[in-house]
Amino acid sequence: MASGREFTAGQRKIIDRYYANLDTIQLTRLQELVSEVYLAAADAAGGAPSKKADALWKRALDTLAKVGVPASRLDALRASRDPKALASIVADLQKK
Repeated sequence: MASGREFTAGQRKIIDRYYANLDTIQLTRLQELVSEVYLAAADAAGGAPSKKADALWKRALDTLAKVGVPASRLDALRASRDPKALASIVADLQKK
């Protein structure tokens, strides 16, 4: 039978602090993604979305799902791919 991994006291504290601050970490990640999505949208203005923009939107939507944004709101955002709507959702999450 495989035994669980044993962590030192210092490692355990680091892991505990990570999970205690996970909501802040994910919100920061979302804020960075908003900036990257805006830049990718500006690069692709008038043209087809790039693979990079598609990957950024997927990461943003996955992270939003992890923080508990309702599926209906995610579906609307996925359909519109509007960076302003993404920024609005992230701003709403900051207020909580």
